[in-house]
Amino acid sequence: MNKTLIVLLCGFFLTSVSAQVLEINSEAFLLDGKPLDMWGVRVASASQREAYTADLISNLDDYKSSGINCISVFVQGSSGGFTDPFGANGASIDEAHWDRLTRIIGECAKRDMVVIVGIFYQRTMKDPEICNLKSEEDIRHAVRLVTTKLKPYRNVIVNIANEQNSGYYKSYKAFAFNKPENIISLCKEVKKTDPERLVGGGGYHDSMNIVIGKSKFVDVLLFDTYSVDIENGHHSGWHYDYFKAAGVPDKPIVNVEIFGGWTGQFKPQGVYPPEGKAIHYIEIEEARKRPGLYVHLHSNPWFQGVAQDWDNRYDLGGQGVPGDPGVRWYFDKIGEAELIFQSGFEPDSKVISKGEGVVTLHSDADIVGVDHSLASPNDWVNDFDNHPDIGNFNLQYQGGDPSMRYAKIIPEPGNPQNHVLHFWLTEPNVNGKKGRIQANIYGGKGIKEFYQSERIFLHEDFNTVRTFPDKIHWLTIAEYWNNITWSQSVPYGFRITLGIGKPVEGESDLYFIVDAQDCQLFENGRQKYTTLWAETNEKVKVPIGEWFTLEYYYKEGNEKEGRYYMAIRTEEGEEEVIFDLHKITHNTTDPDPDGVSDFNPLKLYTSKGLIDYMSSKGKTLQIYWDDFKLWKNKRPDH
Repeated sequence: MNKTLIVLLCGFFLTSVSAQVLEINSEAFLLDGKPLDMWGVRVASASQREAYTADLISNLDDYKSSGINCISVFVQGSSGGFTDPFGANGASIDEAHWDRLTRIIGECAKRDMVVIVGIFYQRTMKDPEICNLKSEEDIRHAVRLVTTKLKPYRNVIVNIANEQNSGYYKSYKAFAFNKPENIISLCKEVKKTDPERLVGGGGYHDSMNIVIGKSKFVDVLLFDTYSVDIENGHHSGWHYDYFKAAGVPDKPIVNVEIFGGWTGQFKPQGVYPPEGKAIHYIEIEEARKRPGLYVHLHSNPWFQGVAQDWDNRYDLGGQGVPGDPGVRWYFDKIGEAELIFQSGFEPDSKVISKGEGVVTLHSDADIVGVDHSLASPNDWVNDFDNHPDIGNFNLQYQGGDPSMRYAKIIPEPGNPQNHVLHFWLTEPNVNGKKGRIQANIYGGKGIKEFYQSERIFLHEDFNTVRTFPDKIHWLTIAEYWNNITWSQSVPYGFRITLGIGKPVEGESDLYFIVDAQDCQLFENGRQKYTTLWAETNEKVKVPIGEWFTLEYYYKEGNEKEGRYYMAIRTEEGEEEVIFDLHKITHNTTDPDPDGVSDFNPLKLYTSKGLIDYMSSKGKTLQIYWDDFKLWKNKRPDH
């Protein structure tokens, strides 16, 4: 057998348990090369007993659906139950305990979740009746043992010690955990044993955290906050800023235990007063503001209830009130809709042409400025273009000149106090074959779930569309790409197209139509589209000559998990669902869908035949848009 095959087989057996690869890129986590926006929870004693392990694993699906993608477990436990599973000299570890821990890691891997595996716990180490590690060399053996046994699991970060600055460690004379350089030396042991393993450490002492965080042997700074931080108003964001100002380089900074034992005051078990919840909500907002900061919920009474004579709970429970105790309210807040951007196209929003400085690919024009009629996020550049998840916004025609098509911000006809975005199309401006005016949001990170809303007014000239002699299957008003279909370097093309259709020949009312298509892109640039599903709603006519609001929801998923939703609301407030489709929303052959990175939220795109027909009748295709809003993680109420 040649050496290459031996290496490949060894690599297979080492990585076959956990297919994921967790990495860091500057301050960001990457799981299998995709950004991981880490939101975690401390379940430190979950491997201490079989009942704890089984309970945790039974709740992991709920964790994942609630937005939790990381958990923290300690080999030696926590106040929710602690033991020393290491054998003499740190040369072995209790097999049953290790089995429980690795079952947790494996089940998390199945769900694309990360596990922070902590090794040492201060109350275990301080008690000679419990601790089996008697020397510094025993400590190093234990670190090397854990690191070696974790090699098959690549969704793991090693945390050297819980709260390394804790006074409890002073009772352990063989090794000074309180010295940052000693924590760094144990990180070196991890790196020598498994160079690719992510490792970190820290505690709730700022200056010690800075020393640890600055080390090149520390991939992730893993710190805590405690009661004094609450008294001083020092939330995780304050600490992140402090660490960065002190020279901690670009690397992920994770608060693995927000507030520590201070959370023990929230009782009965799982009951939080409004002010307690408000303090936790600040943590979420602090992390959202800082891309390199991540926070993990800690609840002493809930997940470590044993410390207060309750059972440890590994379900999320409910809303943290007497009749519905738990911590679900915290993760509901994380999953709460984020308004990415909004604009009513009011001053100082303005359309600028390419000659005025817009040079983005696919761009012919852009919108800049701030809509001062609305609260933030209302800045077209700073809030929208510079949003970390969204690509660049611009306007595209793909040909022609303003006598053929344009997009302008104008006073609303008949209501000049209000401003609107006006799409006007009178000639086939794309090589004389079709007409296009569209807003592009291109080059994003890939959003798996988003919600869009805007008011629309179809000009009275759309009544002439009703008399077009043929059926209409192509009059697009929005389009979503997962993935784009015009780049040879991007496989698995797919699109969802929303349009206005006419189902019969001759005069007819107009209706909303939607379809989804796989796309195959050939080397010569030719595209082959295969329709996966198509829907027309003939119960609701498309309004003409009056304002209405459309709301769209997209969720990436297969035929069971995918969803496309659209509802219409009149100016009088009457609402009706047009589409609520639980269907596949990505390419059918894509083994690892990664969200929508490119879409056209506002679009007027149609055939030469329809445009020429309108012109022959002295009419023009015109759409007015207003009150555009885009959310991340917002879901329909229905």
